[in-house]
Amino acid sequence: MTSRSRPLEVSARIYRMLLWAYPASFRRQYADEMAHLFGDMAEAAVERRGSAGLIALWLRVLPDLGFTVVAQQLAETERRVAMWRAFWGQAHVPAALTAALILAALATPADPASMLMAAVPVLGVYLAALASKGLGPRGRSLAIGIGVLHAVLWVGVMWFPDTLLAGVHLALLSATDAFLVFVGLAVLPWVTTAALVGTVALISRGRGGAGGSDGDTEMVA
Repeated sequence: MTSRSRPLEVSARIYRMLLWAYPASFRRQYADEMAHLFGDMAEAAVERRGSAGLIALWLRVLPDLGFTVVAQQLAETERRVAMWRAFWGQAHVPAALTAALILAALATPADPASMLMAAVPVLGVYLAALASKGLGPRGRSLAIGIGVLHAVLWVGVMWFPDTLLAGVHLALLSATDAFLVFVGLAVLPWVTTAALVGTVALISRGRGGAGGSDGDTEMVA
């Protein structure tokens, strides 16, 4: 290896390492071409001016590399944010339902019926938050708080049905049999959750149409 080729090899390796600062998609498309071009430029610089030419080349390349790395990383970040926004716009409700099922499974007794019954009020917290966008920060906090209390109540019902719903049990048992009790407990979470979310949505729509009150408004992205 000659004394001239050694600096060229080191420079090529350093340049290859610096290319890792670019986003992966950019590297896959342009890294080989850029490295080849830099190698040609480095050889030409060394042939013309020796080590001084190589140093001058680096002084031109490094600022340009820094600017383009920042620009490409910003562009990649914007692309990923747009991708996640598009995905979340399509999948936010299914994702929230999945999270509600997981939370209900962790919070309720280990049987599928209790989990499914409790998942609806847990999902209701998220739906209440969506429905309360016209209420401003304080109104949204109140709606979410009520939703949380509603969900906690139903999770408690799954753990202590005889204590918390003794009256409902007796009323249903007096009318028919245990099957109706199960159906009633399966339907009631849907009914109370729908009532909660619907009420919040109606109030939010009314407040939104009136332009809000007391300056308690909120910008929604």
